Amino acid sequence: MKPYSLRKRLWFSVLLTTLVFWAIALMVIFGTSWHVTNRLMNQALQEAGMLISAETSDFHEHGFLPERIRREPAPSPDGRIRGMQYQIVVDGQVISRTPFAPERPLVADFQQRRGFVDIDNEGRKWRVFVIKNHDENFEVQVGRPIAPYIFLLGKIAGHMIAPALLLLLILAAMSWWIISRLFAPLNQAAQILAEKSPDDLSPVNIDKAPNELLPLAESLNNVLARLESALEAERRFTADAAHELRTPLAALSMKAQLLERQQPELAPALAALSSDIQRSTALIEQLLLLARLDPLNPEDSQALPLKKINVHELILSQIAQYENIAEKRNIALSVIVDQDLNVCVNQDLLIVALRNLIDNALRYIDDGCAITISGIKEKMQWQLRIADNGPGVSPEYFQRLTERFFRVLGSGKPGSGLGLSIVRRIAELHHGTLSFDKGIDGQGFSAILILPLSSPYRP
Repeated sequence: MKPYSLRKRLWFSVLLTTLVFWAIALMVIFGTSWHVTNRLMNQALQEAGMLISAETSDFHEHGFLPERIRREPAPSPDGRIRGMQYQIVVDGQVISRTPFAPERPLVADFQQRRGFVDIDNEGRKWRVFVIKNHDENFEVQVGRPIAPYIFLLGKIAGHMIAPALLLLLILAAMSWWIISRLFAPLNQAAQILAEKSPDDLSPVNIDKAPNELLPLAESLNNVLARLESALEAERRFTADAAHELRTPLAALSMKAQLLERQQPELAPALAALSSDIQRSTALIEQLLLLARLDPLNPEDSQALPLKKINVHELILSQIAQYENIAEKRNIALSVIVDQDLNVCVNQDLLIVALRNLIDNALRYIDDGCAITISGIKEKMQWQLRIADNGPGVSPEYFQRLTERFFRVLGSGKPGSGLGLSIVRRIAELHHGTLSFDKGIDGQGFSAILILPLSSPYRP
């Protein structure tokens, strides 16, 4: 399922609901306005009709209408009939009317004493009020077109559209701002989770979290607690198993040596057995080391004591033990390190990382090749590079080299697949990185360890 934004959906829902109620409100407003307009128009027509009826009650005696009734407003500039028009009708004949009233009665055969009638006069809708005198010998019809009222309401609607749209835009912006503020705890939780390292399984603490987010936070903390318990059990098992295997392996190594002295003819087979025992012992030592390194927190300065050391002196002291092996295999070992390169690290762990990198280089290159160990300072970091000109490793495997127990197929060299994992973990504990590249003159392979010059711990 394609991911979606809950914030955007909520915002669109609020806007859609607002638009629906906005449309309903406009319909109610215009409906109410039309109702009030009709009522006022009816009231005006009725008052005018009753006034004219009262003024003309004795027209059959005098034969004329009062002068004030005959006076009418001037016609509108556009020729439209805007004012009220009236007729005095006797026996179906119009005996008096305003200039814009038709010559025939607006309403014919009106049967009631008084009332309102909607008619169509020359293609225009009219509202007409009809009232008969007491003797019903004449009737007064007062009417006016409905179109001007509709035009007026439309004009009012036109003036309301721009403010309404402006208010809608303001509402959209305010809704987005309010929804973003309400979603702040979710963003805070996401940021806390994003900042967690793979080794940090501590509970997530969300300050001022809403009630809806608490079940999610509690479930996540329960999962983290179970995961931490499982990892701790796995580390204890690994450490216990490795520790328990050290003794029988040491006993096997002693027995193999004893058998080799007692049975010289079995020396080749026993030599292979001793090699396998040594490899198993090395694997157990590395497992024990990983079991000690995994629980350490890179942010805890007490977990990893540091001190200032000279890198050049440290490398020279450690490389001495590999000189005999390199000489037998005709491998050139060279060290290019600034003599004044002083760094703040955990010395024991740096020695472990250096040995693993040198062991890897010696194990996977051919006789007659070269290994270069260099150390340089770059701004607030320093770089330790172990490069060779051996067969190398395809770049497609670089991302997987630090996976535990991963080994490139076809190398034909013994190993456990844990050495580079240990070096990467040591780099993480120092807030550094481990990367890989081509080796000497673009050939072979190189491992690059980058660590900070001073203490990496944050205050």
